[in-house]
Amino acid sequence: MESYKVVAFLFVLMFANGMALQCRNCFSTKSFDECEKMGPIVECNATIVNENHETFKEYNPYLLPGNGTEFKCYRFEAARLFPNNTDTGLRGYARGCTFLNTTFCVGWSTTLNVTSCTTCNTDNCDQIPPQTTTVAPQTSTVAPQSSTVSPQSSTVSPQSSTVSPQSSTVSPQSSTASSQGSTTTNKPNSAGVVTFSNLTGLGCLSILLVLAIR
Repeated sequence: MESYKVVAFLFVLMFANGMALQCRNCFSTKSFDECEKMGPIVECNATIVNENHETFKEYNPYLLPGNGTEFKCYRFEAARLFPNNTDTGLRGYARGCTFLNTTFCVGWSTTLNVTSCTTCNTDNCDQIPPQTTTVAPQTSTVAPQSSTVSPQSSTVSPQSSTVSPQSSTVSPQSSTASSQGSTTTNKPNSAGVVTFSNLTGLGCLSILLVLAIR
């Protein structure tokens, strides 16, 4: 039974080591690409973390030694400054392991201008540069709506006030009636009216009497 316990313990130990966080452990004064070439990928442990913290202790007294078993990767970039805060031209590019409960990006000396610092807790995550989201400011200038409105024409074409007068001259109905074949003219007093046809008969009779006497 004791042998089984030893084997099980070794198996758990090997499995735990195999699951340790992996980070690139490097430092360069030129670039992150150069840092990539300067150090290997390592499985984080307390020894590596303590060495890294010792390297940066001059610039960050909060990076204390310890014996933790949980880790994270860091990616760090800084510029060295003169005492009057002007740039010396010296740069540092670092990647490596730190303890999970260490606030690695906090507490750096003012002699450094830390231009970027990130931590992460997946294998080789320090290889990926941090994504910085730059939000374009919304412009406060709004194109004004035109206050000039094309006026509607206030001039209305007047309706003609001159109305063609209806002709006041009415074609008079002819007061002269078309002469019908036999026209009878009535005189005011019908008793004394002698028709034209009766007079014509008397005239003919007188002529006949004159001729007979001859």
